[in-house]
Order: sequence, then structure tokens, then C-alpha cells
Amino acid sequence: MTPRATFHITRIGKRNQVTIPAEMLRKLGLESGEFVGVAVEDDHLVIERAESPVKRVSGMLYRPDGPHLSDEELREAIRNAAAQAAAEKHARS
Repeated sequence: MTPRATFHITRIGKRNQVTIPAEMLRKLGLESGEFVGVAVEDDHLVIERAESPVKRVSGMLYRPDGPHLSDEELREAIRNAAAQAAAEKHARS
């Protein structure tokens, strides 16, 4: 195991929830309600900032410097964003 500047032990709750210490969130500039991505790399759990689904698809309707999306591409982007938002909401409940 490599040395870490800050190491905190926390418990996994009944609903598989983990509390991240406020000090660590502040250090990363994360606030309550923000989206984070979670991944497993080797034997480590990695948590990083993620864009909200709405922010990710905003701007797709108008692209002054590129090709416009077709109606089907827009519908697909909206479906994907809605599905991800529903999955994230379900994961939080």
C-alpha cells in the first residue's frame, strides 16, 4: 500500500452508503448534491467529480461551429441523460 497524506476509516452502512469526511470534500471543492463518478482501479475505489446529466447534454441543441444533431440523436441524448439521472436518483434512495 502506498503512503497517503490523509487516510480515514469509515463504515459501509446498511444501504451500502459510505460517508466521506467533510474535510476531504472541502479539499476537493465538492458540495452536497454534486455528482461523483465511482470506479474500481486495481484494488482501489476511486471517486471523482462528474458532470450532471443535464449539464452534459446542454448545448447540444445548437452548435454554431459544428454539425447539428438529428432529431433522433437529440432524442437519444435525452433518453440517455434521463436514464442516467434515474439511475443516480435510485442509487441515492
